[in-house]
Amino acid sequence: MRDKNNSCEESPCHNGFVDSFIIEPTIIWDRKVPDTELDKFKKVIEEKYNKKFDSYWDFHKWTVENFVDFWKEMWHYFDVIASVPYEKVFVKKGKGILDCEWFPGARLNYAENILRIRDERTAIICLDEHENEETITFAELFEQVKLYAAAFRKHGLVKGDRVGCYLSNRKEAVFAMLAATSIGAIWGGPLPYYGSRYNLNNKRMESVVRKIVTTNKIPEVANIKNPESLKHFCDIPELTDKNIEVVHPLKLFELEL
Repeated sequence: MRDKNNSCEESPCHNGFVDSFIIEPTIIWDRKVPDTELDKFKKVIEEKYNKKFDSYWDFHKWTVENFVDFWKEMWHYFDVIASVPYEKVFVKKGKGILDCEWFPGARLNYAENILRIRDERTAIICLDEHENEETITFAELFEQVKLYAAAFRKHGLVKGDRVGCYLSNRKEAVFAMLAATSIGAIWGGPLPYYGSRYNLNNKRMESVVRKIVTTNKIPEVANIKNPESLKHFCDIPELTDKNIEVVHPLKLFELEL
């Protein structure tokens, strides 16, 4: 019921109804696991800065209040590979949240940092709509990225070129992204559920892509009138019983559109 001021009075929007859904949270996991990377990193900070954190929230508070030191130590803890080191950790250039620059001066390649791991540890766990699960090791990831990078280079991809991804969230998208990144190309693209006709004709795709489109929808995109720049397509077919024995289904086409 509402009064003349349109406020709730003795109605479900007050204590009776709403409060019945408010319960005290219950801790369901409180086990200490000393072998986590977080705990190892915390010990590094404790030793270097002469600190003792009694809880996660104590450590969290320190990272917020000393965020420059925190990110500097994160950089070194994960041994980030950089061709040019950073000059400073953080520079504030204005009042806005976007007026911040992190690690200015540094030059690095994301793919180089990821692909330095080449053992049998799990890199990717893939699960499709039919609950088929596949595991990709770091060694397999490295080999796949090499194949994609070789195909991209063969078709003229160089540093600064732009590659678009019109593909669902699947392992091939990761392979192609890392391959493009390893060359120094720029990676981007639209959301696939908008449809091929919209995505390949919209201004965003035209501004992002200048070299290659990675897709599993060649039949759909082949007959669509595109900006002149979109001529190279990397075909990644769906995995079916007919092509399951293909060693590597990556194909590059040049379409006259």
